Amino acid sequence: MIINKKKIFKSLTHNNKYILIDEYKNKINIIDKEEIKKHLFYELLPKYNYDELQVASILNDEYKKIIYKIETVYVEYNPFEQAELYEKHGFYYYNMFKNTPVRKKMLGIHEEHKKKGKLVDDVLSIVEKFPHVNLLFDSLTNFNKDYKQYVLNWLAYVFITHKRTMNTIIFKGIEGTGKGLLFDKIIKKVFYENQTTVISNTELNSEFNEFLENKSFVIANEVQDYTNRQSVYEKLKQWITDEQINLNAKHIRNRNENLKANFLIYSNNENPVPISTTDRRYSVINTAEEKIEINSKKILNEDIFDFIKNLENEVESFLYELAKYNFDEKQATKVLESKERDRIIFNTEEKTKILKHKLKTLDKKFLYEDFIVEYLFDVDNEKYFEITKELKLGNIDDNIEETHKFIVDDIVEAIETKNFVPTNYLKYLLYFMYYEQKELKELNKYISKLGEKTKKTIWFRNTAHRGIIVKPINKNINNNNIDKDEIIENLQKENKELKQKLNELEDKLLKNEELENFKNFLIEKGILTEEKLKKLYDEFLDKNLEKAISLL
Repeated sequence: MIINKKKIFKSLTHNNKYILIDEYKNKINIIDKEEIKKHLFYELLPKYNYDELQVASILNDEYKKIIYKIETVYVEYNPFEQAELYEKHGFYYYNMFKNTPVRKKMLGIHEEHKKKGKLVDDVLSIVEKFPHVNLLFDSLTNFNKDYKQYVLNWLAYVFITHKRTMNTIIFKGIEGTGKGLLFDKIIKKVFYENQTTVISNTELNSEFNEFLENKSFVIANEVQDYTNRQSVYEKLKQWITDEQINLNAKHIRNRNENLKANFLIYSNNENPVPISTTDRRYSVINTAEEKIEINSKKILNEDIFDFIKNLENEVESFLYELAKYNFDEKQATKVLESKERDRIIFNTEEKTKILKHKLKTLDKKFLYEDFIVEYLFDVDNEKYFEITKELKLGNIDDNIEETHKFIVDDIVEAIETKNFVPTNYLKYLLYFMYYEQKELKELNKYISKLGEKTKKTIWFRNTAHRGIIVKPINKNINNNNIDKDEIIENLQKENKELKQKLNELEDKLLKNEELENFKNFLIEKGILTEEKLKKLYDEFLDKNLEKAISLL
C-alpha cells in the first residue's frame, strides 16, 4: 500500500499527521501541519531579526518547501519492528502494527528472565496459580494435561515471538466450553481488537479475503463440515501455511500481501475439515463435554457471571507469568497427535491412503487396537468369518479380537522380516475397511494403490506369497527382498566417495612432505638455522609479519 505525498496519513490518522524531515538535525518526526508551521516560525525568527511580520509573509512559501520534501511513505504491518516510523532499504515505512501495553510488558518480562536464565520450563505450574484461567484451559482441552500443555506452549510462542506456527488448533465441541472466552478475554488482551478478527462460514465461502489484511490472529468460528468442499479446504491450507496470499478486496485491484496471522478453528461439527495421514497443519482437541458454567459451579462453586468477572481479574497477571515460560518452538510448530485427530483422518481420508501410511510407519497400535474399534466392530460376524475362511487360517476362535490379533501378528512379522505384506492379508484388512464390497476379487483394485507389487514370490511361513512391498520408516529391518542392483549401486557410490576422500588426504600429505623438503634445503644451504626457523614460525603464528620478515 503506497500513500501519495499529497495525502500522507490522511486516511490513516484522525489528526492529519504529516512527516517532517528536519534538514538541520537529519531526523524524522511525525507532527501535524500546525506543528510544522509553528516549528518553521520559530526557526525563521532569528534569521530575520525577530521581525514577526516579515516571517509571517514568507512562512507559507517556506512551509510549501518543507511539505514538498516529504517523501512517499510505504505502509506495512510489521510486528517485528517496534518503531512507528522507520527507514528500510532507503525508503520510509509507517508501521500499522502497534503493541498493546500488555504485550509490550510481556516482551520485557520474557527478555529479562531469558537474560538472567530464569525462564520457567513447566507451563502447567504457571497456569495452576490462576484457578479461573486454569479451568478455562481445562474446559478447552477436556481436562487433558498433555493437551493443555500443548495449547499453552502454542499460545506462549505466538504471543512472544509473533511468528507463524504454520499450523492451527481445531477446538471441537459444544458451545459454551470457553472458546469465545479464550478469544475475548485472553487473545484480545495481547493484541488490539483491530489486529484480530473472527470469520464465519460466510467469509470462508466468499471470493474476497480483505479481512486477513493487517491481522495478527484469526478465529474461524463454527466451521461446518467442509470435507466435500475442496475449494474451502485449499483456501484454509493456503491461509495457514503460505507466506503470501493474493489479497482480493471489493472494487480494489488484487495484490500480494504478506500474511502475519495465526489461526484457530472452532467447530461443533464431527469433521470440520478433511485431514490426511501426512497432514502437518491441523491439531484437533475435543473440548469438555459439559459447558463451563456447569464446571465452574462444580469446581469453583461460582455461577458463570462471577466466573467471568474473576477470570478477567486474573488474565493480565497470568499473561505476565506466561511471559516467563521457556516455550518450545519445535513443539509449537508441530501438530499434536491425538485420538480426535485420528478420528477425523479415519472419517475423511481415502482408506487405502490410511492403510498405506500405517503399514509404512508400522503403526502397531493402529493395526492391533484402532483397526478393531474403527472397522471390525462396525460389521457383523458372518462377514468376518467369511473372509477368515477364505484366508484358510484353519479353526477360527469365536473371539473376533483374538483372531484379529493372531492375523496381525503375521502381518507385522512379514513387514519386519521380509519387507512386504502378502496379498491375502491385505485382502483381509481391506475387506473390513471396504466392507460394502461383496466379492473379494473387487478388492484387487484397492491393493494396487497400496504400493509396488513384489516382482517374484516370497517365502513366508513355509508358503510362497505375492504381495505389496513395504519399507517402514525408521525401522532397522532384516530385509531379504532388496534388489541386488540397488545394493551394488549404493556400494559403488560409497566407494567413490571414500576414494575421493583418500585422494584429498594424499594431496595434503604430499604438500606436507614438500614443505618438509623445502625446510631441510634452507637449513642445509645455511640460509636459515633451526632456531631461526622456529622463531620465524612463532612470529608468523602471532601475525607479527614485519618481525618475521626482519628475521629473513
